[in-house]
Amino acid sequence: MALVLKFLPVGVFYAIWSGLGTAMIAMMGRLVFDQLPGFPAYLGTALILIEILVIPFFSKTARH
Repeated sequence: MALVLKFLPVGVFYAIWSGLGTAMIAMMGRLVFDQLPGFPAYLGTALILIEILVIPFFSKTARH
């Protein structure tokens, strides 16, 4: 984490960290507990993953 914080602001890093955590928990629920999420859950997870890509690559807040 300390290495990533040299390149990303704390807010951006936290958004990515929490987004990945949320997506991973949803995926584990599907794989381990055979929970079948509905369309809104899939849409929300997709939006989280899009956010993870958009913030570091297209935001001016990321340090270069």
